[in-house]
Amino acid sequence: MQNQNDYTPIADLSLRQKRASTIVYIVAAFLGILVLVLSAAVYSFPSTTRVIAVSIVGAFFIAFLSTAIIQKNPVSTWLAVAFFIPLLIEILTISNLVVYSAIYPLYIIAPAIACFIVAAIWRKFYNHLLPILFFSLQTAVFIMHPSGLFNNTTISPWAVIIPLSAAITIGFVIFIIIKIVKKPPSVNQE
Repeated sequence: MQNQNDYTPIADLSLRQKRASTIVYIVAAFLGILVLVLSAAVYSFPSTTRVIAVSIVGAFFIAFLSTAIIQKNPVSTWLAVAFFIPLLIEILTISNLVVYSAIYPLYIIAPAIACFIVAAIWRKFYNHLLPILFFSLQTAVFIMHPSGLFNNTTISPWAVIIPLSAAITIGFVIFIIIKIVKKPPSVNQE
């Protein structure tokens, strides 16, 4: 069974691992610049800033993914997944494969997906259950807007979504406070 802290700190990396990390970071930056230049020259995207955003987010994704692989670092894994989801959303919307208003709830569930992947890789499901549940419930609430649930009503979807989202947030805050208060004080054993 792996410990939660079973990753290699930067100071303990071998020279080969440090060089590999540096090469991957340089390649990621180069690929980001290359994608930016080629897309501006070849394609006519609706906005250059969106292409710049895709390039920057893609470079961060590659950098965090390589760090996660080389250093076996769960935080870098979480960040790689967290950067991959916006990258995927932007690529899908720029290429007109899907409408942004239909998939924006993916931004809300991104932390839950990242927590789930980290939990699956490092086998620490209990530590990630609360964030997975919280962001999944929030996504379920926000999916009501693009689903068309309120199309034939006079009720604004935000009049339902915002109170539900606030209620979920308040419920989780109360749960965490109760959990902290009921937690027995730790005794330092030497």
